[in-house]
Amino acid sequence: MRTRQRHHLLLSALLALLALPLVAAPAAAEHSDKERLLEDTAYTLQPGEWKVGIWKLQYGVQGVEALNGLTLSTYTFPWFVSAIATAASDKVILLPNLHAKYEWKLNDAWSVAPSIGYTRVELGQFSEGQEGNAIGIVPLEITGSWRFSDAWTFSSGLLYSKIFGSGSLSGDLFGGAAALSNLQWISNVEWRLSDFTALTLSMRVLAFQDVEASANSTITSEDGYTTYEVHANASTDVLDFKDATSLVPGVVWAWDVFALRLGASLRSWNVPLVNIVTPVPFFPEFDLYWRF
Repeated sequence: MRTRQRHHLLLSALLALLALPLVAAPAAAEHSDKERLLEDTAYTLQPGEWKVGIWKLQYGVQGVEALNGLTLSTYTFPWFVSAIATAASDKVILLPNLHAKYEWKLNDAWSVAPSIGYTRVELGQFSEGQEGNAIGIVPLEITGSWRFSDAWTFSSGLLYSKIFGSGSLSGDLFGGAAALSNLQWISNVEWRLSDFTALTLSMRVLAFQDVEASANSTITSEDGYTTYEVHANASTDVLDFKDATSLVPGVVWAWDVFALRLGASLRSWNVPLVNIVTPVPFFPEFDLYWRF
């Protein structure tokens, strides 16, 4: 009975979340000067604006003039996993994550945005004997966007993701490593065909990796990106990558409040949130969200 009540509460909360944009005051979410695409660009939400998607929840901070241009966000998938795991295990399980991005609008054509995030995974929540062991993820990014015509926008930036462990982590984590941090160069081109349709092309280049191990190990990626040895409590900087580049063509359709994005990651796939590049030659991407 108790488990059934929890499932009903989870379902009710999900339905309420999906229905919220339908009763909110409508705002133009179609492609316009103010409503810019946020992913892989320097753009943020308008003050007081919400973006509710299946992967992310974002809010444009308002009320303080100095914070206009600041967007706070969280990946929703870890929260859904937390809710399901809590309902199934009779104990509270949390996967907290929070991200912040601030847009400096230099002029009508140029914007620059730094961003930072934090995610923490307590392994003891999922496995006995792992109490006190945790993984932390801190992404740091700087992105610039240049709108050089009404139809075209080019964005480029650097993303450094620090992944670290605390406690006595298992050698199985990340293929024997307790930490797998990396630096990526990200570029994005947007071509607006109309207020309704935009085409995008993103490119990611894995430029650098740093691995810290909790046990002696030899780590080799599936497609030969890297092969290296790491000894206990040591680290290695790895630079010899092979084809660690991904291309992501996509299309975004936008209505008054609702938007739909379809795309595919080619050659390799960057795992969202943790920003680890995996040797998957084709991975479909899908997102739908409401802006209001």
